[in-house]
Formats: sequence, C-alpha cells, structure tokens
Amino acid sequence: RMYLQVIKGVDVQVSRTAFMLAVGDATASLRKTLKGYDSIPAPPTQAIGNVLLRGWNQWEELEAEMRISLDSTDYSFDTLTKTMTLSKSVDTDLNAAFEQYVTSAAAAQPNLPSVIWGVSQRQTSLLQRMFVEVLFLRMDIAVETNRAGFQQSFAAFELSHWELLKGRRNSTQALGSFLPDLDFPGTSNACALDAMLDVMGKFSMMKSSLQEVMASNSTSEQAAIHRADKESAIVLNAMKPVLSFYETGSLSCTLTHSTAMWEAAIDGLSRLPYLFFKMESEFALVESGLSEVWLKKAAADLINQKGFIRTEASDFQLVQAFLAFKRGWDSYRPTDAERLLS
Repeated sequence: RMYLQVIKGVDVQVSRTAFMLAVGDATASLRKTLKGYDSIPAPPTQAIGNVLLRGWNQWEELEAEMRISLDSTDYSFDTLTKTMTLSKSVDTDLNAAFEQYVTSAAAAQPNLPSVIWGVSQRQTSLLQRMFVEVLFLRMDIAVETNRAGFQQSFAAFELSHWELLKGRRNSTQALGSFLPDLDFPGTSNACALDAMLDVMGKFSMMKSSLQEVMASNSTSEQAAIHRADKESAIVLNAMKPVLSFYETGSLSCTLTHSTAMWEAAIDGLSRLPYLFFKMESEFALVESGLSEVWLKKAAADLINQKGFIRTEASDFQLVQAFLAFKRGWDSYRPTDAERLLS
C-alpha cells in the first residue's frame, strides 16, 4: 500500500519511509516463520512449509520489483500489473499457510481460542487488502477484478466482525468466512463489546473514505487517499485492544455509559421483536394484495362516515341535547377534579 501511495504522490517521503520499514518487518517476520526463531517454531507440517517457501520466493520477487520500480520511477502499466499479480500470489499463499497453522493448532489443542484469534488477526490484513484494491483500481489496473475484490474484502471484514460478536455455531458456508467449518463462542465481555462498537464505527468512516477515493477525480484524488490513509490508521489503532482481548481473553476498561444511555438502549431493544413481527405482517399483506383491498374499503368507509357526521351535526334537536348535557355537567361540579372526587 505504501508503494502505491508513493506512486500516487501521497505524502511521498512519509510513504517511502513507511514502505522501507514495512518491507524490512515483513521480510524478517516471514524469515522467522519459515525457519523458526526464539518462541516461533518452524512449520509443523511439510505442507505448511511448502506454502511458506513458495510465498517467500514470491515475496522476494515482489520486493525486488517494487524497489526497482521506485528507484527508476517505472510506474508503467506492465510494471504495476506484474506487481499486482505478485502481490495477490503472496497474499494467497500466506493466507493459506495461516489457515493451516490455525487448523493445526485447533486440532492439537481444542481448548485454545485459535480460531477466534485467527479470525480477529485476519481483520488487519483485510483492511490493507481493500485499500490496495482501491489504489490499483484508481490506476486502471484490472479495474473490475479489483472492484469486485474490494466488495469481497469489505464483506469479509463485516462478516468476521459479526461472527466475533455473535459467535459461530453449526459452521457456515458464507463467502469470505475464515475456516468456516470451525465453530467458536460469541463475545460477552462488556469492554470488548464496547471496543468492537468503536471499531465498526471507525471502519464505516474508513469505508466511506475509500469509496470517496474510488469516485474522486484527478484533482481531488490525492486528498481523498490522504484522508483514507488517516482513517485506516485510526481503525488499526482502535483494533489493538480488541486483538489483545481475542489473544489473551481479558480486557479492562472504564465504561462511561450513563443510566439514560442504558435506558435508551434497553427501550430500543425491547421494541425490536414488535417491529420485526410488524414488518413481517405488513410485508405479507402487501405481497398478498390485501393491503390495497383494505385501503380502498377504508377510504370508502371514511367517506360514508363523514356523511353521517354532517347529517347528525345538522340535526337541531341533537345539538340542543348536547348543549343541555354540557350545562348539566358543568353545574354538577365546577371542575373535573371535583367531579372525580364526587
């Protein structure tokens, strides 16, 4: 992403420095994962080792391609297309290795929250992926592929967010779900729930910024990318306590919601079942055509009722009877309060 931001001229020096640091961190982390280092064990299976080795070879090629491109300012269509292809290949292999790691851990120690940890950790890569897809789209590289990829990445992020909140039972086949055959419980920690709400709010703002990038013209493009970059940093920062919670299982905070806020939330939630059934009933009536029949009948009855009211209101004896009743009622006691006490 930093490589593409340099090409787009967005905070060039900052982006170039961030690119160099990210490349160094990625290379070191991938090497440690491939060979094993300190507390990081070597790949537990040959299959994982093979995928990581393939990912390492493609990463070396991608790194070299990006460095040469920046040094020579070669931002041609062919160069960017090759960069995108290598990037997607690395992403595919590393995600495959990640899934195999989590599957192996879940099988070896079922009591550990390996799947929950995997789902939560993948959220950060989905954020970066959708940003990269938008930037490639703006560069006219595989436009429809990247447009569809952005929508899928966004949907996968939202799906995983709600799965972390509600849990997953009886597995799922939803598109974009991480290890869909493995179940896990939902989140009940109040601090984590509050933090997840904060993440989704900030993520929605980032999504709007990325959509703004997609719709921007050449004049407003750099400013839009700059805003989206800032929004992504805010989302990643908001995710830190959430990722820590799903790794350690604990999170402390000071909830500042007032009594009025809790009462408003409970009041709103208590109305949801009623609103849901009301929506179902109204949908059924509209689809069956009964609503239109009843509306016509009600309109006809209203016209008839108005006629009755006019007829009765013009009856002199009826008007006199109402006025006599009013005088009698007023003379019984001077106020409604006194009449109630009688």
